[in-house]
Amino acid sequence: MRPVSSRNVFGVRILTPYTSGASLVPAEAVARVWEHCATFYLDRSAVPPPEPRGWAQSAKIAGSTADPLLRELPAFARDPDARERRFPAATAQRALLHRAIEQAGLDMTHVTERRGRPYTLICKKTRATHARALRRYRSDLAEMRRLLALPAARAPENAPATARLRHTVAAS
Repeated sequence: MRPVSSRNVFGVRILTPYTSGASLVPAEAVARVWEHCATFYLDRSAVPPPEPRGWAQSAKIAGSTADPLLRELPAFARDPDARERRFPAATAQRALLHRAIEQAGLDMTHVTERRGRPYTLICKKTRATHARALRRYRSDLAEMRRLLALPAARAPENAPATARLRHTVAAS
């Protein structure tokens, strides 16, 4: 089956009224889509994302073996204790670092301090990946609550998934 999104849950909510009586949509089909959505959200967000233990980030920087400044960036990224690093560098070197940070998808901000010469690129690690994971987890919990409110949650064949959803939502 295809990946689940909030549109799938919306689809189950829309189709539910059409499952009673002489229906165009069989209740079993709605129950199956409901179960697929429930399983997806449970697999992805049964537990909250763990808190980061340090500031270390995995860093694969293209060209880091050739350029001395680029060699410093992965070392800084992997250091679990370092939160900030200052890179005094000319414009071209700062631009190179900027591109490397963006291309590697590192969780850090970078701002140029325009005092003295050469200017300094100040890189600060962030928790952006963890923040995105928390937002997704909260969004998934909201979708789980929506699933539990639907009639398909009471279908006998969905009892195991319903129990897991209730447990996950209650534990959050």
